[in-house]
Amino acid sequence: MLINKKLIYGNNLHFIFFFILSLNYLIPLLLFGQPTLFYVDTLDSEIVYNSIIGKLLKGDNEAIKLFLNGEIDPLYLRRVFQPFSFLYALFSIEIAYWFIDILVKLTSYICFYILAKKINQNNLFCGLVSCLYASSNYPSHEGFGLAFFPYLIYLILFKEQLRIKHYIILFFFGLNTEVLFGGFALPSLIFLIILLSKNINFKKIFKILIAFLSPMIFVNFNLIYMALSNFEFHRDEFIRESNSMYQSFSLFLNTLFPIPNVKKVDYSFIQTLPYTLYVVPTIVYSFFTNDKNVRKILIVLLSTIIFTVSLKSAFISELVNNFILLNKISWGYLSRSYYLLYCLMIIYILRNEIKFFLKILLFFITFSLLIFQIDSSLVPFYKSKIKKIENYQNLYTFEGYYNFHNYKKIKEIVKNERTISVGLDPMVAVIHEIYVLDGYHSIYPLHYKKKFRKIIEPELNLNSNYKKYFDDWGSRVYTSLYRPKYPEKYQLNYDSAKSLGARYIISSISLNSKSLKLIFGDCKNGFCLYKIL
Repeated sequence: MLINKKLIYGNNLHFIFFFILSLNYLIPLLLFGQPTLFYVDTLDSEIVYNSIIGKLLKGDNEAIKLFLNGEIDPLYLRRVFQPFSFLYALFSIEIAYWFIDILVKLTSYICFYILAKKINQNNLFCGLVSCLYASSNYPSHEGFGLAFFPYLIYLILFKEQLRIKHYIILFFFGLNTEVLFGGFALPSLIFLIILLSKNINFKKIFKILIAFLSPMIFVNFNLIYMALSNFEFHRDEFIRESNSMYQSFSLFLNTLFPIPNVKKVDYSFIQTLPYTLYVVPTIVYSFFTNDKNVRKILIVLLSTIIFTVSLKSAFISELVNNFILLNKISWGYLSRSYYLLYCLMIIYILRNEIKFFLKILLFFITFSLLIFQIDSSLVPFYKSKIKKIENYQNLYTFEGYYNFHNYKKIKEIVKNERTISVGLDPMVAVIHEIYVLDGYHSIYPLHYKKKFRKIIEPELNLNSNYKKYFDDWGSRVYTSLYRPKYPEKYQLNYDSAKSLGARYIISSISLNSKSLKLIFGDCKNGFCLYKIL
């Protein structure tokens, strides 16, 4: 395989990969005038939390009352004490998000490259896989923990003497690591470090982990306190589904080989596709390689997947459901370590002589890397440029998702009264400083779930899927399962909504009730406002 040595050893290599990463911003800017991102669990929740955190950090203590009828305490919010959240106090939510996104990607690239260079001397391969890891480490609102972990591994495995600067770096990134997304990946990575270490220096490992974990625990103490408290949260009623042996085995295979559902080409398919392109050939190759380090990483990966899958098995899930502390925990966060493990496998695999299969692997890695840069732009490009949908609202952008124009008018009408949304994301209203009863929250009081349930009981009776979704989980405190299943029959308990504090309903569908008065829009364009009489 012919490779230009100047490219392998030249300093310009990094700029080439930085340019590739920048395409994730430049391409949608050219196509839509704005960067794009996958909105599920980001625009519909995490960024909204960050916007409120920014207001709190600026001294606006009333901002938290916008949420869920004032039932959310600042201590319920992730990242409320982490230094990088101050960017949301200094800048607009969009600028803050993209600034952090760029910083997380750069951190991911640099940290992985430093580790990769100790494993593989080929700069081109190190840069390529570092770029892949930076692209895989999504979403960036989770903070810098996963971006920093390659450097943590580097310090433990390859750095004999630690200086003060290393402890300062550990302390800084510990402060900016979220315990749920970063902390849950640590057990797998510690297991990996033990397997890869030739001479385990437990004293050094202990020092490094203390320097990193102490500030991480400090800035996440609110979440740890909430998990250990006796306060009743909606998570106390979580009912985790039990899988049969066949379902568990199927889940294991689907996790090991992340293949999207080809029957339904949607955002989920596109979001999974770039991972499929490089993960599947990497796993296949790892079963046949003689590289002991690759096999050790595979052991860690398989162990982590088996553990998470077993938690959903019939016997163990019953035990988890019966222990409130265990039931409160979202064990799926353990999967956050997978993509680092995949990329580590690749960098070890590429140490070998470049044979035919490795050339195929390099092709898929490169193809995956390019898909990562355009994946969030594919759906809006198809709908707006090819299908040319009239008045298409690009939900993959800040402006398109938050619909600034209409909600500004709604705010002028409702002022500081409470609202509830039907067929629309209530978190959008929060962005426009509209007080709401509903929303998407990972932690909120159980008593509020029971109160809110009275409002949506007519809809729950019509939609058994939503009934199970809300009763067994309930983090999406919505008036329907996204859009009502039967719009023509849709009803709420408007008296309960009014008694809980709602005075207006922001709706995407026409509502027929003597308890309501249409005061803005006609709902034909999917947006209108009703007043509860």
